[in-house]
Amino acid sequence: MSNTPMAANPLTRAVLEIDEYAAGLGWDQPARLFALVDTARLRAQEPGLAAQLGLQEESATVGLTPIEQEEIPAGKPLDEFLGTIAWPDAVAGCALTVERLMLPPSAEAS
Repeated sequence: MSNTPMAANPLTRAVLEIDEYAAGLGWDQPARLFALVDTARLRAQEPGLAAQLGLQEESATVGLTPIEQEEIPAGKPLDEFLGTIAWPDAVAGCALTVERLMLPPSAEAS
């Protein structure tokens, strides 16, 4: 097992950033989709957007930057919507936040 802290992983840092953002929005929020973009590439190709996101500092160029996408359509099932997405080469991956309510099996009857 590695001695590297888990938060040192760029993907983990991006997910923690998304989690902090989503948690600040409160409960009963719709699903949210985020493109994960290489921060150095974003800074080089889109300096205006990088400045808007606070990525001007050289130290902020390592890792992945999550960029929230437009709202997910409410009337379409999430799995069907996700199957329609196409990403440009600049997007390294994506992340999705979904709020789910979990009930114990004993609550199913009521």
